[in-house]
Amino acid sequence: MLGSLAKLDRTFSQTSSEAVFIVLPIVHYEAIYIPLVELLVKSGFKDWDLIEPVLKPLSVDEISMNKMWLRLFADGTRALKVEYLADEPSKNEGLLHEFLARVKYKENMTINTLFGMTKNQLIPESTDKSNLFSEYLLAAERDQQANEERKKELENITWSSIKNYRNVVGHLLALTANARLLNLYEDIAVTDLRILLLNVLIQSGEKPLNEIINDPALANPYTNEPPALEDNNICYVLKETTCISVMH
Repeated sequence: MLGSLAKLDRTFSQTSSEAVFIVLPIVHYEAIYIPLVELLVKSGFKDWDLIEPVLKPLSVDEISMNKMWLRLFADGTRALKVEYLADEPSKNEGLLHEFLARVKYKENMTINTLFGMTKNQLIPESTDKSNLFSEYLLAAERDQQANEERKKELENITWSSIKNYRNVVGHLLALTANARLLNLYEDIAVTDLRILLLNVLIQSGEKPLNEIINDPALANPYTNEPPALEDNNICYVLKETTCISVMH
């Protein structure tokens, strides 16, 4: 049951355009999965393969939110089709309205512009976890620069429309419809570290702590630093310290 719930959480976070499905695993690990695994460790549970989805570290693909941005873009493409924009009014106003809509709105130009904005928010698929935050900063810089340019265009909308006379409607749509970059990377990374700490907790009943700390597979993937032993806690440091108690 626990493994199935975690698998659903992680699947939905990869297949939805809704940010809530990115947030849910973060909340569930802190409120459900970690406390339950701690109870299982204390009870002597050993069949960890049964809850493998809970204990598997997050992939860069899961962390990057690229699929969310691409699905959000794909979900919105229907509303960008010229047939959709001209459909309802044209029922009442005839072919002239549809002709004018096609003159003022270029579907492909608009989709290409909006995809360029979406592309600014994507993290390269080949990114290593140790480079994740630097890649996010680059994406945030691209997003901020594009947002400043959109603000300037909106401040002088008449001149902006004249410059884009071939696609006035699409240009105005692109200026107002683009979503800003959402920063959940630090929270997702902390969740990833908590998953590693669950693996540390499980191994602490079978191996000496010094051996666990020096295991390269359990090094902090974002800093490449080994976990630190503080009193009875093993901790990772990112921007803040994330720990788990290893006392049984």
